[in-house]
Amino acid sequence: MKKRLIYTFCLFVLITNSYAQDVQISQYYSSPLFLNPAMVGLGDDTRVGFNYRNQWAKVGKAFSSQIAFGDHHFSDYNASVGTIVMNQQEGHGKLRTTEMSLLGGYTIHISEEFNINAGLQATYGTRGINYDLLDFGDQYTDADGLVNPISLEGLTGRNNRSYFDFSTGALLYGGNMFLGVSVHHLRKHDFSLDAIPTKLDRKLSVQGGYKVSLEKAPTRKSYQQTYQPEKSLIFVTNYKQQGNFNQFDIGAYLIYEPMMFGLWYRGLPIGGKEEPSESVVFMVGAKVQDFKVGYSYDYALNNLRGYGITVHEISLIYEFPLVYKSKLAIKKGPKEKRKLPCSKFLL
Repeated sequence: MKKRLIYTFCLFVLITNSYAQDVQISQYYSSPLFLNPAMVGLGDDTRVGFNYRNQWAKVGKAFSSQIAFGDHHFSDYNASVGTIVMNQQEGHGKLRTTEMSLLGGYTIHISEEFNINAGLQATYGTRGINYDLLDFGDQYTDADGLVNPISLEGLTGRNNRSYFDFSTGALLYGGNMFLGVSVHHLRKHDFSLDAIPTKLDRKLSVQGGYKVSLEKAPTRKSYQQTYQPEKSLIFVTNYKQQGNFNQFDIGAYLIYEPMMFGLWYRGLPIGGKEEPSESVVFMVGAKVQDFKVGYSYDYALNNLRGYGITVHEISLIYEFPLVYKSKLAIKKGPKEKRKLPCSKFLL
């Protein structure tokens, strides 16, 4: 009974709030296209991935999100293409948001070591709700639980809404560092399901990372003869601002192939009007050939911890060579791909 009331209150706030915020995932560097459109095409080969997030699992599956993506880099033209499909369900599908995006990127080589990648994203989304599946307080009693299948709330409104959106980003990378910035929801579209406008504020994100190698660089002779497993420590940050919401995350990944371990703090207060969702995120991952898997758990540090507010997330990434060789590539010969220096695990 307590869990159902908590969920009903949260869903009601989401529906009636004048402003809204984006889906948040913990393993954001394992879903790079969702983080920044400029990260399109920066894998080793053709890349596909999937993220599943189960948030507040003990409150009747209150929130769950799925993100699938794929991208490819055309080295002949310094260009990349990608796609993202995102689906969020709130309360067994009572409130659902689905978005499909196409992305394009272009790489500018500014020096032998550093590059800038620019990305654009176009999105088509739908948002819908089934009012008949909602439960309210007037349908319950303390003694008997649910006693009335019909509520007196009498909610009316649209069952679904469609919208278009656009986002952009830029990424500087090279050496052992990268720095990116992205702006989502350039249109600030209205996706309310009733007569009250609900504008989705623009989201500004700034990402950065620095990698410290934990082993000596191999000599040219040994590098040509054998493959060296990665052993490194990677420090990452992510700041985002959307409306009154501000959040700064900081953490690190320890890479010791084939394993990876991550620990970071989410929600460092920086003076926003909204209380940050403070938590510590633990992550473990593994790499098997071209297949990478990661699991993370969010441990809440705020007042929600006592209500069983837990977050589990799984990420999968697979990279494979696409059979493609253009006439231009045959004429010019092979061209070396410049990789993002953060990690093969993260992107």
